[in-house]
Amino acid sequence: MPEAAENQSSRKLRLAVYLGWFRWENWNEEGERDYSRQMLAEIASSGHSIRVVLLRGGDRLAHTARELDLDVLHLPPQLCAPIRESKALFHSRKWKDDPKLAQWFERFAALRIDLGLIYAGGWLPPQLREMPAHGFVNFHPGPLPELPGYMPEFFLAFHRGLNPIGTLHQVAEDIDSGRVLAQTPRLRLPAFTTPKDVGIAMQRLCPPLVKRYMDDLAADRLRRSPRITGGAVFRAGITAAAAESGIDWERDDHRKIETRQRCFCCSSWETLPPLHATLDGEVREVLAVETYRGGYPGTPGQRIGVYRGAAPFNGAPVIRTLEGAAVAVPGRKYEKGWQVSVTPEFIIRAGRRKKRTERKGVTLCTDRGAAGSASAFI
Repeated sequence: MPEAAENQSSRKLRLAVYLGWFRWENWNEEGERDYSRQMLAEIASSGHSIRVVLLRGGDRLAHTARELDLDVLHLPPQLCAPIRESKALFHSRKWKDDPKLAQWFERFAALRIDLGLIYAGGWLPPQLREMPAHGFVNFHPGPLPELPGYMPEFFLAFHRGLNPIGTLHQVAEDIDSGRVLAQTPRLRLPAFTTPKDVGIAMQRLCPPLVKRYMDDLAADRLRRSPRITGGAVFRAGITAAAAESGIDWERDDHRKIETRQRCFCCSSWETLPPLHATLDGEVREVLAVETYRGGYPGTPGQRIGVYRGAAPFNGAPVIRTLEGAAVAVPGRKYEKGWQVSVTPEFIIRAGRRKKRTERKGVTLCTDRGAAGSASAFI
C-alpha cells in the first residue's frame, strides 16, 4: 500500500463533542442505562480522537467525560443565553470586549479541531462554528427538512404520519437549516410509543451514523449528498406542543385521547403544560384517563356518571365521548395563564410508560343507570 494511502486510511479526526442541555437529563428509570453517557462513550470509542467535550457548567456528564479521560471545556454563559441575546452579542464586536470570553475562544482555537459534533445543543455563533476545519455537524432526532425545531421526539410520537428518522446536518446560521449529510434508517415505532421511547431510540442511532460519517470524512470518501427538496411540513416547538395538551371531548376520538395521555402524562416534560380537560364545567388537570367503548347516554363532553372501582379512578367523573365514555382523574384547577418559559436550567423528568387504557364491553355506573354490554360492574 502506498504511504499516502496508508496515512489517509489511518487518519484520526480531532473532535469537539458538544452535548447540550436540551436533552432529557433525568429520564432514566432505575435499572436503565443512561443513554447520554452511553452515547458519549460510543463516540469516544469510534476510532477518532475527542479533544474536548463542551458542556454547560454543572452538567453531570462532566464526570462521565473525566472517567473516559476526556477534557471538558465549560461553555461561557454568553453561549447559554437565549438565541436572540446571543445573536445580538456575536453579530456585533462587543463580544471581544469581554476578556474572559475572548480567552475562551482562543483556548478552543488552540485545540485545532477537525470536526465539531452536536447533540441537543443550542445556537452557535459563526466565530465558533467556523473554527473546526470541517465545521460543526448536528444530529437532529427527527426528519429534515420536514420537522425542524425543538422536541421533534414529541411530535414523532404524537403525529404518527411523520417520518421517524434522525438527520445529521451541517450547522448553519439558523437552527436545523444546514445541508443534510446523512440520515438514519426509519424507526419502527410501537403502537403506544411515548416521546421518551423515541428519544432513546434516536440516541441509539446517533453514534453509528456519526461514526460512518467521520470514517468517510477521514478517508476522503465523502460524496456530496444529494439535495433534499421540500421544506418544513411542521415546525417542532414548545408552543406547538402545548397546543395539543387539552382533551376536546366533542372532537377527540379514543385514540387521540390516549395519545394525549401518553405524550403529556406518561412522558413528564416540565416545559409543557399538563394534560387538561373540562370536567364538571371547570378546566382541570387530568392525572389519568381510561376510555370505554359502548352505547352510553348523553352527548360528548357531558358528565354522565361516576366511576365505582379501584383507585385511583374510584370516584372520578365519567364523561361521554364520541365513541363511548371516559373516566378522568381530576387534578388541580388548570392555570389558563400558563406560559412557556425555556431556560438552560430546566430539567426534564421521565414518566413511566403506560399501556393503552381503552377497555371494551364494560359496564359503568352512570347517573341514568347502567349501560354497556358486559357483566362486570365498575
